[in-house]
Amino acid sequence: MNILVTGGSGFLGANVCYEFLKEGNTLISYDLSYKIPMFMKDYENDKKFVYVKGDITDPWTLAATVQKYNITHIIHTATLTNDTDSIPRPYQSLTTPIMAAIHLLEIARTFKIQRLICISSRSAFGSYPPEEGPLGENFTFRPEAFYGASKACIDIILPLYRIHHNVDAVSVRTTAIFGPGQGEGVAGPFGGVGATGFTTPIFNILSSVLRGKPYILLSGGDYGLEVTYVKDLLRGMKMILKADQLKYPTYNISSGKLVKISEYAKMMKKLLPKCQIEIGPGIPEGIKLRAAMDNSRAKAEFGYEHSPLETCIIDFIKYFSQIIES
Repeated sequence: MNILVTGGSGFLGANVCYEFLKEGNTLISYDLSYKIPMFMKDYENDKKFVYVKGDITDPWTLAATVQKYNITHIIHTATLTNDTDSIPRPYQSLTTPIMAAIHLLEIARTFKIQRLICISSRSAFGSYPPEEGPLGENFTFRPEAFYGASKACIDIILPLYRIHHNVDAVSVRTTAIFGPGQGEGVAGPFGGVGATGFTTPIFNILSSVLRGKPYILLSGGDYGLEVTYVKDLLRGMKMILKADQLKYPTYNISSGKLVKISEYAKMMKKLLPKCQIEIGPGIPEGIKLRAAMDNSRAKAEFGYEHSPLETCIIDFIKYFSQIIES
């Protein structure tokens, strides 16, 4: 396969490039800037890994790239922002991702791309509280900010291209991704892409304690958060990309369960007994509890299941420790 990955320098995009390069595919990383995490170093000079500088809102460069490299598949991971950051800039937060998705759908239609995967988000569902979950793919969208609204719009538009133009496109909806490559970027090994505050408790805790610093949070331990280990997301994406036919236009890929931040901390205390981790009770001010997603569609069709969270954290600790040692 010749795969175009938008946002290929980002946390998820770099993981996608790595996973498919290992299988011998040609990967075109399309992004405004070039940077790679530690796990990609062995492929930096690989002839099957190509970086193209380009904007996802530029259809001409996108189309030229697809033609030049005979692209067969597209994985659209590029994203502009998150719910909180989208609120002060509604125009950019809506127009950029929606137009980028439309450009890619048009390219998929014009050039007969074999399959286009667009990464969606739990934010499209918005305000469902935990007692109303788990949320299946067909739950009504109730976004609370412009980022979630843009994802909801794309998830509405994409099936229409399937129905009216026979475009093989699919939305993969996920949430709170963590894992190798998170935090690696322009701000150094712990402060770059993928580091997004309170929605990344595992990364936040490990980035402190593995450097010998205590992690102390006065409150927030009762906040329940659904996370997705990046390697499990990749496994689900591979199942979807390689399937002969897809029954649906959207699949949820996540852990499928809410876990309190205090429980994440407990897991890490068990694994790293010498580390100081202290998290007080309560829920952060201004943050709403949200229902988890239902992964039963992907499980029924592809056999997808998320790995045990403790196993995922152990794997992430090993990677994080390698970065520190290097």
